[in-house]
Amino acid sequence: MELVTQRKFAEIIGTSTANVNKLIKAGKIPIVKGKVILDKALIAYELIKKNTTTNSMSDGMQSAVDIALALNKAKLAKEQYLAKLKQLEYEIKQGEYVAITEVEADAEHVATLLRTTLLSLPSRLALQLENKSAHEAQAILEDEINILLTNLNSTRF
Repeated sequence: MELVTQRKFAEIIGTSTANVNKLIKAGKIPIVKGKVILDKALIAYELIKKNTTTNSMSDGMQSAVDIALALNKAKLAKEQYLAKLKQLEYEIKQGEYVAITEVEADAEHVATLLRTTLLSLPSRLALQLENKSAHEAQAILEDEINILLTNLNSTRF
């Protein structure tokens, strides 16, 4: 449910703000907290136009009004699409979205770092742990694990 100002709705349907205000006061255009409910208001306005124009306009004029309403809907859809596109571009520039390839590359880097470090632990620590008490061996292992975790935290993701 998109809400727009009365002025914006008047621009969309090609009429004055005063005319929109009159239709709202008559209860013919739905609003919420002073804002026009766009999709329902467009339908309501089409019905209002059809009821008033069928009595006073020729078929040719009615077709022109229908075309104008369809054009206004198309313009609104285009504006909404462009706004969403701009929002997405902004979010990408702000870093809220990341390319899959970047995440995959970082995950591969983390896996390689983890594998290399874990496989090198036995050969690096074998001599250090020799003739150490259980408490000393545990402290050495904890230090090595903390170094590994620190290195993992330095990755991008």
